[in-house]
Amino acid sequence: MGMVERLYDWLGRRLDANAPSEGDVIAESLSARAPASLAYDTAVSYIAQMVAKCPVKVYRKGKLDDRAYESWVWNEFPNPNQSGPEFKAALVHEMFRSDKGAVVLPLGRSIYIARGTATKDALDGDMYDELKVGNRIVKGPHYVGDLYRFSMGGPSPAKSARGLDGTYGALLSSAASDFKRRSADKWKLKLTARDAGDGKQREVIDEYTTKTLKKFTEADDTAVYPEFKGQELMRVGDGRQAVSSDAFVTLRKDCDEAVAGLLKMPSSMLYGNVNNYNEVFRSFMSFAVEPVIDVIEAEMTRKTFSPDEWLSESFCKLDTKNLKYTDLFDAAADADKLVAASILTPYDAAKWLGLDPVDEEWAHAYWMTKNYVPAGDAYAAGGGEPNE
Repeated sequence: MGMVERLYDWLGRRLDANAPSEGDVIAESLSARAPASLAYDTAVSYIAQMVAKCPVKVYRKGKLDDRAYESWVWNEFPNPNQSGPEFKAALVHEMFRSDKGAVVLPLGRSIYIARGTATKDALDGDMYDELKVGNRIVKGPHYVGDLYRFSMGGPSPAKSARGLDGTYGALLSSAASDFKRRSADKWKLKLTARDAGDGKQREVIDEYTTKTLKKFTEADDTAVYPEFKGQELMRVGDGRQAVSSDAFVTLRKDCDEAVAGLLKMPSSMLYGNVNNYNEVFRSFMSFAVEPVIDVIEAEMTRKTFSPDEWLSESFCKLDTKNLKYTDLFDAAADADKLVAASILTPYDAAKWLGLDPVDEEWAHAYWMTKNYVPAGDAYAAGGGEPNE
């Protein structure tokens, strides 16, 4: 039973210590667990955790507003029950779980993820008669212009993933049944012709094999059974050591690739392949994460600022620069170049590296090495001929 239990756990279903051992239980559970939805939830969690690491920054008239109240709400204290990262992760999960996107309801000085059915109005905007926040009903009307609604648009990937569950669930059920059948131990009990006896004797033998011997052959611990003179119990082969689980690996990988395609992310992330990490990460950010960030930024900006404020460069932004793990020593040379080229101040570079910056006047200044001079100055000093 051990091999079957380990395989069953690997496919995503937690086994109870007293779980029954019948093969049909495994087949039914694999189908019920919805393998495509499991892969989908895993893939969405990658995106959600990346977005959760992005602090919201508010710019007014082109300058960062360090004390913006919106930053406090979205990054630190969205509501009494959630922290900022927790809220943003839950928001992304809701965006990809709901066919209609995620609704965020401002209530007082807090924001909450809400659910409800909207009355559609293509011209004046949708309206919700009521919204549900957890187990609480908040009566409306709630107009879409007074709340946030984050949606990726287009066909629902969640609905497509649910559609794949039936196909892959049936395939995994079939593979589980076949694995159970081929890996099960086979035994034979040799009896003398006299012991086989008449109908009544055969009933005794049937009861003996289905109760006593079955418990003995399936026991996970020390077991004893009575063997009488003229009887011999023998194993027929040892299927457990010869049966491969390649069918499960192939099906899981195929399912992962299908789900990864729905979310436009590298399929290797779902089955743990870390080769070509930099290329995989860039692809993941470009096609899976940044489109989600664009939607969140646009919705927050249009619900926070007026058109005139937006024209004066007021907007909301999710800061993505710290998403990739940065090793201090690996990044030291790059940090030096950024400071030397006056792209970052020493203060900014220290924050980027995850260090506690020095709050001194020189640390807030922009520096440039003497190797950098304007092109005109270099030509005036005889550094070269102008282009024709």
